[in-house]
This record gives sequence, structure tokens and C-alpha cells, in this order.
Amino acid sequence: IASSIGGGMYIGGSSPIVTNCTIIGNLANYGGGIFSGNSSPTILNCIITGNTASVDGGGIYVGGMHVDSSSPTISNSVITGNAAGNNGGGIAAGGSSPTISNCIITGNTASVDGGGIYCGSSSPGISNCTITGNTAGNTGGAIFGGGSSPTIRNGILWANIALGAYNEIAQISSTIACTYSNIDQ
Repeated sequence: IASSIGGGMYIGGSSPIVTNCTIIGNLANYGGGIFSGNSSPTILNCIITGNTASVDGGGIYVGGMHVDSSSPTISNSVITGNAAGNNGGGIAAGGSSPTISNCIITGNTASVDGGGIYCGSSSPGISNCTITGNTAGNTGGAIFGGGSSPTIRNGILWANIALGAYNEIAQISSTIACTYSNIDQ
């Protein structure tokens, strides 16, 4: 049975520490794996895999998780094999400022934009992450920025696919700052 939000975990109005867990095989409209709203959770050493969102945030609504008006910290985690019917196969961030560090984001799929990470009016800080092998049906195989200001530092963005355009990064009314990173194409 599909949940409306947060198939694996719903975090609302709180700041829990989620550590050493596996969130696998969940289904929701938003945030197949994790949905975080008005919260600032810390997610450490987790595996978020095989989750599906019919709309946004297959893994986290930030790709396997959906983060809405939140500032989560996602660190030392693997976000892989998640799918979104629209945006953010791995992570979909809307109106939030997540910190994403030391993560592997791979093998995620978004039917529209942001196979790895979708940023809508958000300012995520992405550091020391490998974002590879993600697919978007339209633009931004690795990262899609729409009205956003993400920063990428010490990252590897490689072998991502966007069937429309911009395999690695798509900037739509966005300013994306990349430093000390290895970006394919």
C-alpha cells in the first residue's frame, strides 16, 4: 500500500538523528524512502535503495527522500536504485537547504528532471559526493537546478544521462557553483 508522503519514513516538525539504517522498497507520492517537512534531521551511514515516488523524491524528497522547507544533513550514505515519477530520482529538495556530504548517489531515475538530485528553489551544499549513473527523462542527469543556488565542492559527477539535455548539470534560472570537482562533459 502506497503512502501519500514518506513511504519508509515521515519526519515532520522534528530533528531526529537517523543512523546506520537501510530504507528499502517503499512507495509514496512524495519521498518514497524519506519525507522531511519543516524539519532538520541528520541522516548518517544509511542506505536508501529501491524506493519509488509517484511524483517527486524517489529516495528522499531531497531522491529517495523528499525534503520540503527543511535543512537536513545527509552524510556518509548511499542513495541508489530509487525512482521518481517526476523529479529527483535520488533526492528532491524544494525550498530547503540540505547539507549532503560524503555520499554516493547512483543508479537513480527521474522521469522528468534531476536523476540524481533535483533542486527547486533550494540551496543545497553538496561536498565530497560521487553522483554517477543516474538518469533523467528530460534534463539534469546528475543535478537539476531550477531557481536554485546549489554549491558543489570536491565532487565527481560522471556518466549520468539526461534524455533531453545536460547529462550532468542543468541550470534553469540558477547559479550553481562548482569547485574542485571532476565533471563529465
